Amino acid sequence: MTMANTLKDYVALVVDLPASHALRHATSDATHTLYIRPHTPKLPTPTSSRSLFLVNVPVDATAAHLKLLLASPVLVASTSDSSLPKVSHVTFEDTPPARKSSRNAANKKRKRGADEGDDPLALTLPPTFTRPLHAPGGTAIVVYATERDSQTAYRAFQRAARRGATPHWPAQTSLPPNLPDLGSARYKAHIGATYPSHTMLQDLVDGYMSSLDAHETALARAATRARAVPDADGFITVTRGSRTGPARQTEAEEALAAQRAKEEKKRKDMGGDFYRFQVREKRKQRERELQEQFQSDVQRMKDLR
Repeated sequence: MTMANTLKDYVALVVDLPASHALRHATSDATHTLYIRPHTPKLPTPTSSRSLFLVNVPVDATAAHLKLLLASPVLVASTSDSSLPKVSHVTFEDTPPARKSSRNAANKKRKRGADEGDDPLALTLPPTFTRPLHAPGGTAIVVYATERDSQTAYRAFQRAARRGATPHWPAQTSLPPNLPDLGSARYKAHIGATYPSHTMLQDLVDGYMSSLDAHETALARAATRARAVPDADGFITVTRGSRTGPARQTEAEEALAAQRAKEEKKRKDMGGDFYRFQVREKRKQRERELQEQFQSDVQRMKDLR
């Protein structure tokens, strides 16, 4: 059965997979179909115009695999441009978003409805797998350096699909040397990471306790400031602690005296008038006095003449 080269806006590329030691008795090579189209999300992003959307990504695919595959001479040999399309980066659908830095998070107040992922005391454990795998039929977004590179690559893939080109999936020898291996080596490393050493566990516990101490110290300082400083309405926040301690009584008396001095200064600046109608009446009285003084001066000038 032949497969259509295009499915709506998708370009279907048949990829030859390398031989596997587990399938040494297979009579034919395995193939995998990759579907590609321009990335058109509902909410455009700054990079959507220079991105391609890939569907049915192999479960063991990495960014290095896709970069080598999409730059294969079998696919881009027909490009008329002098330079080959350059891939900027690759993002898989199951890649967790980058977390914001939690530095100085203990000194910030938690807002109502804040995400639990912003907890400064959240303990991040090391991964147990050196190389993650993807779900079958997963997707990925390939971002090119420029919009022209993206369009050139997509047209090259269309031409390759029409002529039935079958690129080869990158072999292990062509991948970066620091890429972790799969197979038994992956699961050996997983067993070792699942049962870490006592030294690693002790370092994790010490780091968490240090973060906890810093967080509690910051909360205690914030509570002390809230207890000693009245708010805009003159109320002092009641916090946990003894009410009969001499030091705390002294702090409360000093805060109350400062609040009274502030109110007295405000009252003097306002001239003793607190309500608006008092200010209006005083202004009207001052205007009447000025008018009477003016009339008196006019009459005196007439008498002098």
